[in-house]
Amino acid sequence: TEQGKEVFDIYYMYETEYGGTGGSLSFEKATGEVINYDNVKNHLGIYDEEEELNKVLSQQQAFDKAIAYAKEWVPSSVHEYALPYISQDLYFEYNNSYNFIFPRIVNGLQVNGDNISIDVDAETGELLSVYKYAYDNIEWPDPTDVMPIKEATKLFKDELNLDLQYVNLSNVENEQHYSLVYQPMFKDTFISNIDAKTGKWLSVFGTP
Repeated sequence: TEQGKEVFDIYYMYETEYGGTGGSLSFEKATGEVINYDNVKNHLGIYDEEEELNKVLSQQQAFDKAIAYAKEWVPSSVHEYALPYISQDLYFEYNNSYNFIFPRIVNGLQVNGDNISIDVDAETGELLSVYKYAYDNIEWPDPTDVMPIKEATKLFKDELNLDLQYVNLSNVENEQHYSLVYQPMFKDTFISNIDAKTGKWLSVFGTP
């Protein structure tokens, strides 16, 4: 059972003289729809620093393939998800791939942590992975019965503090460069939420 559903899991492995690596496939018993697919090429580690990566596909071409894969592999629920936000951080050198995240939309709002993730090989356009994380039979709260956004904004402003830190930002200079940055803090923590119904502060784990 996964995410409240009965699923079939299939695992396979290639063994070599140095060990082994493998992939997996999971699909929902009731619908036959794929929940997780992991191509073994994701773990082969065939690229090294001296090898020139053959990035044949542009980001837009890979994006078009990801949309087609989403429709093919998750046909019964793809209409519940929005198109990914396209940025410059979707390419990964370690397996020469593009990753696209399709966020779930309910009542016009994005569902945090509920998405379809798709990896596309940048050289061949092959599907490297599909992962769908979603629970069924959720009772979604009414988004119209919440505190006004101006009131919530004031709560954040009243508790805003800044913490000076050294941070390694991957898109700045090189991997050994550290930047001095101010990190926003609310209620003495870096990640906090306000319950839109009650106005109470919550941590990312849902506890006060």
